Amino acid sequence: MNYMINILIMKYELIKVLIQVADSQNFRSAADALGLSQASVTNKLAALEANYSAPVFVLEGKKKILTPFGKALVEAARKSFADLDLSLRDVERRFVEKQTTPLRVGCRPEVFIHIAKALPDDVCYRFVPLSGPEVAPAILAGEIDLGFSAIVPDSLNLLAKKAFKSSVKLVVHKRLVSAKVKLPLWKDDDFLKKNPALSYGDDGHLLVDLCRARGFSLSQLDIRFIADSWTILKDLVLNQKGYAIVPNHVDLDGDVIAESLPANVCQHVDFHLIIRSAYKDIPLFKQLLKVSWV
Repeated sequence: MNYMINILIMKYELIKVLIQVADSQNFRSAADALGLSQASVTNKLAALEANYSAPVFVLEGKKKILTPFGKALVEAARKSFADLDLSLRDVERRFVEKQTTPLRVGCRPEVFIHIAKALPDDVCYRFVPLSGPEVAPAILAGEIDLGFSAIVPDSLNLLAKKAFKSSVKLVVHKRLVSAKVKLPLWKDDDFLKKNPALSYGDDGHLLVDLCRARGFSLSQLDIRFIADSWTILKDLVLNQKGYAIVPNHVDLDGDVIAESLPANVCQHVDFHLIIRSAYKDIPLFKQLLKVSWV
């Protein structure tokens, strides 16, 4: 058994040299990065090639480059090392009693601000800004420990639990609303058309939904700013640049009028807490699955 372990360790060391050469593009840079002599790197790669019938390198002029087999070997090794690191991390999560490293949480900034107040107090957290579609792949790759997304992953390796429902609201600074305007604002077509509007993204999908419900087109609105960040849109509202429609989990402080829009005007979205299925019985993650994120 010890003999087999020694063989595996030796192969691991040789593959590590191969990956460094692939990353560095040449033997000298790889040797410097590894703290070895160039001759030592050359010898290790020769020992590696001796394990395989197909050549790992081929000469191109005076330069050695990876063969297709060599490139495939590097790609397979990267994946294996990543899988091994993830497996060891899973083992650590299952057996350690206390979280000793920051728990990496991936989601949009405004979602993190919304859920941060409900996170358990005895753990350190690191926020990783990710869009909804990026959350599941990042968990599977071991880049984050949990995430929040409106997109439910299609993977047996992931567990998704409904965290909160994101309704939407029309928000505007009070100074932009005269005393003559009748509430609710979202039903006042004159207000919607004559005041500056703020759009989330080029398609302005939430404004489109509102316009459709009111029976007119997006082109009839006076859109002044377009932003791809709810945080920026919130700041524009607070700075009296216009009205906007934002998810309910986007918190606005100050002199702001906020009117919830019914689901038949703007569709409400369910956000899910997503973790690795292997974590569901770990005390910390069991605790997170029971948290009320509303």
